[in-house]
Order: sequence, then C-alpha cells, then structure tokens
Amino acid sequence: MHVLSLRRLKNIILLTNGRKKPTALVVSGLMFIALFLGSQKEMCAQQNNEIVPKKVLSIAGKQIIVTDYDGLKPLFEKKNDSIYMINFWATWCAPCVAELPYFDQLQQAYQDDKLNISLVSLDFSNKLDKSLVPFLNKRKVLSRVLLLDDNDANRYINAIDSSWSGALPATIIYSKKDYTFFEKSFTYEELEKAYLTIKNKKE
Repeated sequence: MHVLSLRRLKNIILLTNGRKKPTALVVSGLMFIALFLGSQKEMCAQQNNEIVPKKVLSIAGKQIIVTDYDGLKPLFEKKNDSIYMINFWATWCAPCVAELPYFDQLQQAYQDDKLNISLVSLDFSNKLDKSLVPFLNKRKVLSRVLLLDDNDANRYINAIDSSWSGALPATIIYSKKDYTFFEKSFTYEELEKAYLTIKNKKE
C-alpha cells in the first residue's frame, strides 16, 4: 500500500538535500511520485473492478463521476449477485428525459433487491454548466449519475454492444447469468417487466 504522503516525501527529500527550499529537481521528483501514485491507484481500481473517474463533481448534493470508456468499462463486468441496469441518456434527448423517472421509480419499488442502477449521461462535457448541472439541479434524480467523457464514440459504442447504432436512449440490464441490451425508450411497465425477466432467470 502507498501510505507515504507527498508531504512526508517532500520533507524526506528536503532533509536529504539539506535545503530549506525545494529545488527544481525536488519539484520534478514530487511530480513524478504524484503521477506514479495516481497510476497505481488507477490500476488498483481496475483490478478491483471499480469505475476509474477522471474527476468527481458535486451537483445538487450528488457526486457525479466523470470518466472515459476505459474508466467506465468495469461497470459492465460485474460478477456478483446484483442485477445491473445501465441507461445511456442525454438532457437533449426527449425520450431519455421522459423515461428517466422510471429508473428511480423502479429502484424505490425494488429497494430491497440487489438492483444497481446507473444513469450514464452522454452530454457534452464542455456544456456541463449549461446542460447537465441545471437539469440535475431542477430534477431530484435518485439514481447514480455518471458522465461519459470520451471523444471516440465509434470505439465505445461498438465495445458496449455491437448491435448499438448509437441512438439514445439505450439500456443494458445484466446479471452474472444473463444480459439484455435495449435500444429503445421504456414505459415504467416495460422497464419493470425487463427487470423482472432478468431477476427471475437469476433466481
């Protein structure tokens, strides 16, 4: 484990050099160490099958993870007893916005189940302040929200599901025993039925 802080490392280097002020060499060394520890943390997250964030925002009292496809990929590879529902949406997509409350409704209806819902926004990252932030401030979205900030759409669309045209909304529902991809919008009844189909196969 990397438990040695950068402040401690800086003190060690300064003591070693016998200097009171950091030299350019010391600063360069600290920057290298910071990058090294950051890369080790990312590798650890990937090994533990966790999402690797590029940054984390706090919006309307919620933490919004911003990541690229490689950082998001572990979300599609869970092997535990939960059912994962991953919805791809955007604030500029009217069918997406219309169905969004149904995911929260489903989460509340089956709150005792091992149901994990993630809403992955494809809004443009450079328009966060004009699109996603006001949207989330206005609506009380309960489910986890992530922002997929990746310029290589062709790569991640095909990697997520080879049948996906890239149209929104799109939803993945999977367990360790089953997987279904939907390129459509849902009514609540349709979403519940899709979930229960996977749940019944799981049991």
